Amino acid sequence: MWLALFSIEWIRLFRRWLPWVAMALSALFVGLSLHNFYVLSGENGAGGTFKMPGLSFDLATSLDQSFTIGALFIIMIGAALMGDDYAQRTNQHWLLRGSRAASVLAKFTVLALMILILNVVTLSAGAAFGLGYKAWLTGSASVAGVNLAETGWALIYLTAVVLPYAALMLLLALITRSTFVSAAIGFAYVLVIENLAGAVFYDAPWIRWLPRNLYLSATYLLNHIGDKTVPVPDHLFESYTACLVALGYTVALLVLAIAWYRRQDVGG
Repeated sequence: MWLALFSIEWIRLFRRWLPWVAMALSALFVGLSLHNFYVLSGENGAGGTFKMPGLSFDLATSLDQSFTIGALFIIMIGAALMGDDYAQRTNQHWLLRGSRAASVLAKFTVLALMILILNVVTLSAGAAFGLGYKAWLTGSASVAGVNLAETGWALIYLTAVVLPYAALMLLLALITRSTFVSAAIGFAYVLVIENLAGAVFYDAPWIRWLPRNLYLSATYLLNHIGDKTVPVPDHLFESYTACLVALGYTVALLVLAIAWYRRQDVGG
């Protein structure tokens, strides 16, 4: 029955305007970020000192920027996936097709795939802008220096380290029974609490355990796209360890969400 619930949630999601706006704005944001970099670098390098970076830089930069805007849409979509069932009183209808655990896991899978899609969109936008910009300036563009295997892996591990936010939003929507309240809490945590903690306790040993810093740890693997290795700072986890910790958080939050949903009265 999980597949039936997944299909329903997938169709419901893409009948809304939110995922389409998320993809469009993610692509636009990455394009503008790269545009600003090239314009400012070109101005600062006036006199022939600026060396045009390769496509691997564009790909790594686009994925590095994906969470900056993607986090906002993960919060909104995650809150809507679970919270709208309470507003529309559709819980009982969906639960006729499967268990509560299957319902939570179906929504989580849809949200995880949406995160992957946003990463693919940002990567594609970065590639298109990078190649187009270089072709416009130099008359040619090259994909030399790009490790395609590492680029593919980058999509996977940068999706993995964001999954705790997806699971957290489902749990918050279950607890609050509200799309708006769960989204508000999600925004407060991501935009205020994590940023404030990161600024105040920048080099504290425990700060590495924050989901945001797990993401930052994983971004150091983006250098592999250009076959480069950059050491991770001491206040962060090693990149692969960060991915494993993020997956551990995800499983724990999903278990809590399922346990909460099983005890919850959705009637009335």
